[in-house]
Amino acid sequence: MCIYNAVVFGTVTIIIVTVLGNQATARYGIKAGCLIFATTFTQIILFAPKILAYYTNKVAQNEANTADQPTTSAHQQQMIACADNSCIAHELRVAKNIIAVLQSQKTALETTVRAYEEKN
Repeated sequence: MCIYNAVVFGTVTIIIVTVLGNQATARYGIKAGCLIFATTFTQIILFAPKILAYYTNKVAQNEANTADQPTTSAHQQQMIACADNSCIAHELRVAKNIIAVLQSQKTALETTVRAYEEKN
């Protein structure tokens, strides 16, 4: 879209500047005006949908936050959903896996440090 915009405004600018001929001040003003307008128009095309989406999401979030429902944090919601012991067991398994990975990294790092110390 931006390339088409540049081509259209470039063509319009060339035609107008050619028609004006020897009027240097008018040609300069037309060129500058077309350049500013084309740049501004391109930025509006690019960023207007993003700004509109930002403000519509912000309004939707404000409406959701102003509801009369009590708010709970994500952790509280997870704890409510995991009332049984299966979630706790899963979290324990994940923690054990992380510890195992960290221990293997520690061993590899200690080996590297010993090798470096033997060199020096």
